Amino acid sequence: MNHSKNLLSLLAFFLLVALVGCKDDDDPEPEPVSITLTLQSATLDGESFDPTPDYTLVVTFDKDGNPDGYTASGSATYQPSIGTSGTFSITGSVVTFTSGSDTRDVTISSGTLNNETVSVSLQWELTKLDDEVPADDAGTYVYNMAK
Repeated sequence: MNHSKNLLSLLAFFLLVALVGCKDDDDPEPEPVSITLTLQSATLDGESFDPTPDYTLVVTFDKDGNPDGYTASGSATYQPSIGTSGTFSITGSVVTFTSGSDTRDVTISSGTLNNETVSVSLQWELTKLDDEVPADDAGTYVYNMAK
């Protein structure tokens, strides 16, 4: 009788191992992700732009969720421009956009910028020395963007 219990227990164990081993572990490979952020409101030194510029930023992330690249459309030539496409990297709360030989550091003043971003506020300083900017365009820019 005891031998039968041991044999039955051993058989149940092997059956359980076989069932667990047959589990489908072929989870699909994650796909690269892109998010589209549209400018909701913008300020220069705390004063709202009127009207709000038409500006869209599409940011891409590789299958592991790492920053990959971006494209910008709408008023992409509106100062300050971050270029119409390029690469970017995120270090802490600073996003460095690179387009050709130009780079622009942008601070994430609220929210996060990753492959699950819903809204984010991007902030940067523009001085008269940047891009030969007229004095009236120099200051602190904040772009409040959302999906």
